[in-house]
Amino acid sequence: MALHGIGRAGRVLVVRITPGQDVLPTLKHYLGEHDLRSGAIVSMIGSLRKCSILNIGPRAFQGEVYRPPIVLEEPLEFLSGSGTVSLFDDSAVPVHLHVLLSRADDRIVSGHMMDEGNIVAFTLEVTVLEVGGLQIRRRHDPVSGYQQLVVESDGGVAM
Repeated sequence: MALHGIGRAGRVLVVRITPGQDVLPTLKHYLGEHDLRSGAIVSMIGSLRKCSILNIGPRAFQGEVYRPPIVLEEPLEFLSGSGTVSLFDDSAVPVHLHVLLSRADDRIVSGHMMDEGNIVAFTLEVTVLEVGGLQIRRRHDPVSGYQQLVVESDGGVAM
């Protein structure tokens, strides 16, 4: 069974993150400033000079879900980023973000962006679409052992 909900498109937040700024702390600042708690990151393009990403490991089903984080300190073209904005414990607003990056030799790297250590080189353009009528949350999932997506109507009924 999949968890699901039908919401409606809300406000659109567009942010240009400038050189030297850390991506997720900066994005979370603007999400908080505009009280945007449930949404979809629909577009991210630009460049990074440092990135920290995490990927699922080859022994994921034997209990070692993730490999150690990869830290890249080099020029990176930020080709795409997508993810969710959600509430965690009714206070923190986590951003679950996956990225696709191109290295200077045109090799592609991808993964789950870590919360810190992702520094903009020249610019990063971000577009976030607010989801209204639903609350997207993160709660502990006993099966995976991780914080997973839960969708609730604005009335609080889990779907």
